[in-house]
Amino acid sequence: MANQQIEIDYYSDILCVWAYIAQIRIDEIKKEFGDKVHFNYRFFSLFGDTQSRIGGGWSEKGGFSGFYDHVAQVCTSHKHLSLNPNVWSDSCRPLSSAPAHLMIQAVDIMLEQDRSLDQKNTLNQSLLEQLICEIRRAFFEQALDIGEKKVLFDIAKGIGLNTNKIQEIMDSGQALARHSLQNEERYTKKLEGSPTFVMDQGRQKLYGNVGYRVIEANILELLNRNELSMSWC
Repeated sequence: MANQQIEIDYYSDILCVWAYIAQIRIDEIKKEFGDKVHFNYRFFSLFGDTQSRIGGGWSEKGGFSGFYDHVAQVCTSHKHLSLNPNVWSDSCRPLSSAPAHLMIQAVDIMLEQDRSLDQKNTLNQSLLEQLICEIRRAFFEQALDIGEKKVLFDIAKGIGLNTNKIQEIMDSGQALARHSLQNEERYTKKLEGSPTFVMDQGRQKLYGNVGYRVIEANILELLNRNELSMSWC
């Protein structure tokens, strides 16, 4: 329907540099379209075991050092980004992205249970969005090990979240159940990688380093659709 709010299921891994890059595009979408677009943030663990994925998978290309060089080269071509030189070094090498994903799921559940807790900032970001951005900044810009519980809880406290409630939800298994489901969706929905924008009930999938205008065009097509119009292309 014309001017109908559309939902975007946005899949990523918190340690994915391409998702770090894509944040500026999400910010611009929210600025341009406001409440006409709603993001559902979903996570699957491409970096569930970094020692296997990077230490082993990149062994012939320099291991963690070679992977940092790759990330640095990617960031160099995106001037809005900041990359700490200690990322993926011995002092900043998260074992897994899963702990961060579990915390994010717990916060999402907490805010669903009590919407009065949610406070948007000046960028119109929800507390969940603020948490996601702060975790990514903590890793890429501050070289903090976001695989550690203390680091994650310090980030949550810093934006005013109740860490006791977060821990309670994590202990209950709710966060793990939700994360397990979203991990499975990587395969059931045939997602190629991180990040992936999924729209129109899965009919439109935009994967990887997709330019803003491409995303915008897909959103506009959906917003301008009405009950009588059918896609012929």
